[in-house]
Amino acid sequence: MLSELRVWSLVFITGVIWLTLVAASVVSGNTDAFSVIVDLLPLILLGAYAFERRGWRAQGLHPRWVETPVVIGTWRGTLTSYWEDAAGQSPAPKTVYLTIRQTLTSISVRLLSDEATSEQVAGGVIRAESGYPAIAYNYRNKPGIGLRQATSNIHYGGALIEIVGDPATGLDGEYWTERRSKGKLTFREHAPRIAQTHEEAAKLSYGSPRPLRVLEG
Repeated sequence: MLSELRVWSLVFITGVIWLTLVAASVVSGNTDAFSVIVDLLPLILLGAYAFERRGWRAQGLHPRWVETPVVIGTWRGTLTSYWEDAAGQSPAPKTVYLTIRQTLTSISVRLLSDEATSEQVAGGVIRAESGYPAIAYNYRNKPGIGLRQATSNIHYGGALIEIVGDPATGLDGEYWTERRSKGKLTFREHAPRIAQTHEEAAKLSYGSPRPLRVLEG
């Protein structure tokens, strides 16, 4: 189901195209402008949908016309946990992958590690207190079945990840869970393909962030 933001974004885009065509008809002396617009309405709606899905990614629109940076793809980075065991020791930093699907008005993220998968439950792109765009979301963490039987259960948490630059050059954030654990996330490497599993993500080739060249999503 479309969110209210997505609906209003589509209405706005459609309205802009509609008014542009009306103005063009008036200037050209077409007295039957309304009939022309009605006939073109399906194309207008298709154009609005295409822009919401892909057209907004054009870098020439950023950041003046579109404030949300493109971050689609798979990002490789580091998770540093501040959880401590009974001896006061924290786990060593580990490599994790963040997969992102994105349109003009929506975003969906998934964090993949060798032990668990964190799936977004709700969230979106906001303006952080710094004034920069950030991904804020709640997630459901599902450890592998072996860990669920031994030490870790399914749990929920939240994360705030600031987007660095436009075009995006990295992601910096922090997370926290209902188990009172917390940590930080840093991503500086990007692959244009969206991985589904940790194994797939680990096999991708990573380099400097180039989200505009995403291969799927």
